[in-house]
Amino acid sequence: MQLAWQPVAAATGDVTAGALAGLFAAYGAPLVLKCDNGSAFTGTAVRELLAAHGVELLVSPPYWPRYNGSVEAGIGSLKDRTEAHAGRLGHAGYWTWDDTAAALAEANTLARPGRARPTPGRREHRSSTPSGRRSRPPWPPGGGPALAGRSRTG
Repeated sequence: MQLAWQPVAAATGDVTAGALAGLFAAYGAPLVLKCDNGSAFTGTAVRELLAAHGVELLVSPPYWPRYNGSVEAGIGSLKDRTEAHAGRLGHAGYWTWDDTAAALAEANTLARPGRARPTPGRREHRSSTPSGRRSRPPWPPGGGPALAGRSRTG
């Protein structure tokens, strides 16, 4: 699920900290925030907010976008959806709040339902016992596919 997608004048640490503070208030603080090395995530404002909420910052290695592959894919999908929405309304290349909100709603509506369901590739790699039961759980003990997406409150 995508939680935030907003047009901003500049991707600064203060803007990012404000968006994260709103998400923390609405959903609770995560245990870990995984991000790239962009200054919007590594600056003082964000680091202070994360420290105040006890959130660990996991920064990807420099110049290695594959490390954040799922995040990069999600951002690409949201950009494509936003541009398509803006284009349908006749203002391609200029995104509004309505365009980003429509893209976010579309992405979340079309996402696979159920957080702990395996991807098709993961399903193929599972082995079964002769009775047809799984010989191992689909995810590691204690959670779904990503620790970073779990909240302290739920």
